[in-house]
Amino acid sequence: MKNHSRIFNCFLRIALAIVLLTGSSVGVLVHSKAAETEPPLKTEKPLTDKEKRKLEREAKAAEKKRLEAEEKAKKEQEKLQKKKEKEDKKKYSITKFFLETPRGSQTFVQEVEIYRAYPEKIAIGTREFLDDRDFKDVSIVDTEDGLFKVEFVLNSDGASILQDITTRYRGRRMVIFTNFGDPRYLGAPKIERTISDGIVRITPDASREEAERFVLGMKNTIRQLKRKDFGL
Repeated sequence: MKNHSRIFNCFLRIALAIVLLTGSSVGVLVHSKAAETEPPLKTEKPLTDKEKRKLEREAKAAEKKRLEAEEKAKKEQEKLQKKKEKEDKKKYSITKFFLETPRGSQTFVQEVEIYRAYPEKIAIGTREFLDDRDFKDVSIVDTEDGLFKVEFVLNSDGASILQDITTRYRGRRMVIFTNFGDPRYLGAPKIERTISDGIVRITPDASREEAERFVLGMKNTIRQLKRKDFGL
């Protein structure tokens, strides 16, 4: 009986040893397979001096090309600006101030239509009381409400005429005719007071762009008339 127990115990020991050895082998095998599937870590190869110099040359060439493109664009812009300025100097405007004149008066009158959005017919004298030679400057003035006005500044002769007209004909309207490639009546302000400072401001019947085109032409006209007056 004792022999049987010894044999049985020996058998258990051998079986346990086999199980332990088999489990260790499987673990090693699984670990080996996992290690085989993992990609090897890549290490960046340092650049050689030759490669560094090549990259530096490429960077300098790209920067040079960018600067050349910017310089070319700048010169082209300057060229276009000079061309525009040259063309702008050839643009002229004319301005004439007429006085509202009742029909049936002794003077000659003509009927004109003012205000494009809401047309209104008005009778004016056939002869202007102010023209281009009476102006010293014309400009656009921005107002506090975000809009703009056109300001006419008269020279001494023009200011004297304006003061006389606004004193004698209070209650009538001054009808302002302009032509800047688009003939129209720019406004018809009512005479409410004597204007002694030689300055007339109106809200023009024109867009901002149209007003700027008109003002540019008037400045050229005034400049050209000054040249002729001084024999330049």
